Amino acid sequence: MKYVFILLCISFFYSNCTIERKLYSPTQVNNPSLQKKNNYSISATISTPTGFDINGGYAITNRFAIIAGVFNYRNNDNQQSYSIFSANRDSSLLTYKHKGFHAGAGLYFPLSKNKSSEFIAFFGGYTKGNFDMREKLYHLTSSSRTPTLNYYKSDLNRWFLQASINSYHDVVHFSLITRFNYVAYKNVNTDYDNNQQQEINLPPYGYPEGSSFLDFSFDTKIFFSEKHKAGLQIFSVITTRLNKKDLDFYIYPFRMGIGLFLNSPFTKNVPEK
Repeated sequence: MKYVFILLCISFFYSNCTIERKLYSPTQVNNPSLQKKNNYSISATISTPTGFDINGGYAITNRFAIIAGVFNYRNNDNQQSYSIFSANRDSSLLTYKHKGFHAGAGLYFPLSKNKSSEFIAFFGGYTKGNFDMREKLYHLTSSSRTPTLNYYKSDLNRWFLQASINSYHDVVHFSLITRFNYVAYKNVNTDYDNNQQQEINLPPYGYPEGSSFLDFSFDTKIFFSEKHKAGLQIFSVITTRLNKKDLDFYIYPFRMGIGLFLNSPFTKNVPEK
């Protein structure tokens, strides 16, 4: 009898499905490899969910640097909705677009005066972006095959603070990065009605306009030669929401990508003070 109950619970869990409208996606973390004044780093990457980033950084002094970049993401998704308690069944074709740019500044330091290969860096900045979701909803159990069309547009602005530990070696640079994001949905334009906005938890109608996220990123740069001028970049970002509440919207929890980068030639001397 116990096993029958367990099977019924499992069956119930897998017999309900909702449409997950993913309103948020993390961006690549801009973490340039910098050791001293006039160092620079420029990268261009492609990633999944589908998108590309161009990021750069420049060391104005031996401790102070600026960063900037642009991103453009587009992803198509197909979701299903059904329940064992209802004969209704829906299918949704969703298109998400994220684009924008960021700028920031920060500090970088060697961990030890006797070593020039281990650095820590702290950056803060602002990302100006926008989000566009288009939905084509088919009611499969309806006699009509005409889909319902809806859209949701919003400015999606992010303020960020990040910290990284960077290990610079002869042909590989490896970084571990943590980034805090405060995200705000502004200037919303949508044709979802009030009930739909509450049901989907659309900011700022079904959920507060501001949300906090924490990103964890792994970034690896592999040089083509020991001159440290160019190479291959591989990165991944995992994100989690910090202020979870009863009213919640779905997100893409990761981003990973690959690309190319250009770097200023590094020297093996201890950085100047």
